[in-house]
Amino acid sequence: MATAATQAAQAAMARAQAAANAGDWAGARAAMNEATQAANSVTLNTREAQATFNAVVTHQQQIGAMFPATPTGGGGGGGGGGGAATPTGPTTDQQNAITAIQGRFAQMGLGSLGDLITYYITKGYSEDAISVLIRDSPEYKARFPAMAALTARGRGISEAAYISYESNAATLERQYGLPTGMLTGAVTSLLTNEVSANELNNRVQLGAAAAYTAPEQTRTKFKEYFGVGSQAALIAHYIDPAVAQPYLEKQYAQAIIGGAGLQQGVDVGLDIAAGLADAGVSDAQARQGFGQVASATSLQSGKGETASQGDLVGAAFGTSAEATEKVARVAGSRKAGFNAGGGFAGTNAGTTGIGSSSI
Repeated sequence: MATAATQAAQAAMARAQAAANAGDWAGARAAMNEATQAANSVTLNTREAQATFNAVVTHQQQIGAMFPATPTGGGGGGGGGGGAATPTGPTTDQQNAITAIQGRFAQMGLGSLGDLITYYITKGYSEDAISVLIRDSPEYKARFPAMAALTARGRGISEAAYISYESNAATLERQYGLPTGMLTGAVTSLLTNEVSANELNNRVQLGAAAAYTAPEQTRTKFKEYFGVGSQAALIAHYIDPAVAQPYLEKQYAQAIIGGAGLQQGVDVGLDIAAGLADAGVSDAQARQGFGQVASATSLQSGKGETASQGDLVGAAFGTSAEATEKVARVAGSRKAGFNAGGGFAGTNAGTTGIGSSSI
């Protein structure tokens, strides 16, 4: 339900329209001044306030277009009331306010709104009211395109925070040698999806590591596992706000492990890499474990019982007691003892993996 202030603004606008229709320009201006004052008294930062302000401004513009001259003229019947409603120019206090508010919005890249700010000040709008109105202008929405979506979800940020986010994105582009616009051009999407500045930093660091510093085998596994191969595609993948940060981190760990396998001559699928990543296997542990797997690949073929690649991996990394027992059994059945210092240790106690005790 509309408040009394909104109702008063609506009534004043109706009187202004009637006066303008009758050619009573001074009366129309006076009524619009009443509407402005009523709109200013509506509690700020509410939907009702914004709707009321918008209605008043639109009505002022419509009636202003009907005037036979600019508001500096007295118009017909312009007695004392006409003079009060149509000042010849901003007062000193108004001019100071105009300069301050124009400067603030110019720093945001909204210098084009200078004339509109002057108009609002001379019409008696408060600074808070002007801020509300400016945020609903096409120029503001074009300058801060993510703001409306954030505000609608109750996640609005300040203009200063928005600009700081843009600056951080530009810095990351330069720091990591990314193509201009790769991050700055994605700011709207990133903010709309609530990717924080810290999360963006983490995403870029992971993406850059995957694209520029990861071994060739790791990049090969990125492409095989996730269909992302080129450097630009990897960076773009990691800054895609549609992909959750924890999932990206998991993908990175999986590709690292798969790449470590390739370095040791062991090519594993995503299922094995994912299982080892979930088990917390590090890059160094992966290289060591896959080294053991590589030394026991002969157990995957030959006469009698054989061990699968999954069995060898489960035994090497100590992730499966059943696999450890099977590999020991196959090794024992072939009487193919391995040196204790490398690969699987076939002993009376069983087979030992890098992450397990003797079985």
